[in-house]
Amino acid sequence: MRKFIRYKHLAAKYLSGNCNSAEQQQFERWLSLSDKHKHWFEGQTKAWELSQANTLSDSINVEAALNKVNQRIALMHQPQPHRNKAARNQVSVYGWVAGAAAVFLLGLAVLFFMKNEAQPQMQIYAATEKTENPLLLPDGSSIYLNGGSEIVYPEVFVSDFRQTTFKGEALFEVEAQPEAPFQILMEHFGVEVLGTKFNLKATPDSDQYFVDLINGKLRLFTFDQDPNSRIEQLILLPGERGIFDAATKRLSRAKQTDLNFMAWHSGILEFINTRLTDALETINANYSVEFVLDEKHHDLRITARFEKESPEELIESLQTIFSFEVTRNGQTVYLR
Repeated sequence: MRKFIRYKHLAAKYLSGNCNSAEQQQFERWLSLSDKHKHWFEGQTKAWELSQANTLSDSINVEAALNKVNQRIALMHQPQPHRNKAARNQVSVYGWVAGAAAVFLLGLAVLFFMKNEAQPQMQIYAATEKTENPLLLPDGSSIYLNGGSEIVYPEVFVSDFRQTTFKGEALFEVEAQPEAPFQILMEHFGVEVLGTKFNLKATPDSDQYFVDLINGKLRLFTFDQDPNSRIEQLILLPGERGIFDAATKRLSRAKQTDLNFMAWHSGILEFINTRLTDALETINANYSVEFVLDEKHHDLRITARFEKESPEELIESLQTIFSFEVTRNGQTVYLR
C-alpha cells in the first residue's frame, strides 16, 4: 500500500510535468509491469483532463480547483427527471469520473504543499585523516573514512533511494532496508546495496576504482549522465573485488587475493612469501614514512605480520629480519 501511494504521487507529478528524468523512468517502468497499472493510470489521466488540472502550476490555487470539481459533483447529484436512460447513464459516468478527479486533485494538493516544504539539507563530511569512530548516517548506516575522503548525504533520506555521493576510500556498513536501496554515486560509476559491508576505494586521481565485498551482495553499474540510465551492471559476491576502469568506463571482477586491502582501517599488514619490493609498496601506502630499498635486495621475500606497529617499530622489525643498514632522512627510510 505504501508503495502504491508513492506511485499515486508520481502519477500527479508525471501528469503535471514535474517529474525529473529519474522519476519519469521509474514511473514508466512501473506502468509497464502490469495492465492493471495501465488501466488505473488511464482513469487518472481522464480525471486529470476532466478537471483541467493540466493547467495547474506552482501558482495554482488548489483550494479553488477542488471547489470547482466539488461543484461539478454536486451538480451531478441534483435530480434530473427529464433525462432519458442514456443521459442518466452518462451523468452517472460523468459523476464517477468527476469524483475520481476530486480525489486525484486532493492528491495534487498534498503534492503541492509537500513540494513547497523545505527540502532536506545536504550534509558534507570531509575527513582530513582516517576516522577512528564511524560517521553515522540518518538511516543508521556507519562509515569509516580514510584520510582525504568526502561523502555528501541528505540530513534525512526521504525517497525510495538512500542516495549519496562519494570520493576517497571508506569502509561502509550499510543498514538493511530492502524497500530503499542505498546508492553511492561517483563520476560515471555507482554502487547499489540493500545492506552489507564493503570497502570502496575511489580516489579521483586513480585510473581504477576498487570495491571489495566482505559480506552481502552489491550491484555495480556505470552510466553517462543519468544514474537511472545504466550502461553496464555487475553483481558482486563476497570475496570478490569489483573494478571500474576510469578510462574505458568498463566494469570487471576478480577474486580478492589482497590480504591488506583493509590495512588502512585495521592497522594489520600480513605478507606470505611476498616479494619485499611489493610488501614495501603496501607499507608505504599505509604509513607516513616511505621505505626505499637498495636494488641489490630486490630479490628478497618476506613472510610476516605487523599489527598496529608504529613507524619506528616497523623499521626495527625490518632491520632485525634482514639485517639492513638503515638510514633516515626526514620521512624517507633507506634500507641498504
